[in-house]
Amino acid sequence: MNDHITVTDLEQIRIAAIEFYTKTNHEFKDLFVGELTKEPAWIDPENVPRIGIWEMENRKGRLALVRHPPFSHYMVYYGLFVKRVSRGWLVEDGWHEIAKLRGGP
Repeated sequence: MNDHITVTDLEQIRIAAIEFYTKTNHEFKDLFVGELTKEPAWIDPENVPRIGIWEMENRKGRLALVRHPPFSHYMVYYGLFVKRVSRGWLVEDGWHEIAKLRGGP
């Protein structure tokens, strides 16, 4: 998945994501803003755009920045739907998804 996302795009998405979380009362606001502020933006060898443990994906037919937590049998993914606009990137909304993997407690 790349959809022609560049590191420059990722830097703009980072700014939009930080602005989004800064304006919310999200329970993990400080953690997410910290991660998004400190982690590098890069395109990995499989052509996946990333900001630290956050990566760009297509979710439900929309472009999303998704936080991939450390692996466990019960995982909560947090994400932001983003779209390109004339002035850069816009966060449309946030979401979370719970995944319970087989073999877990």
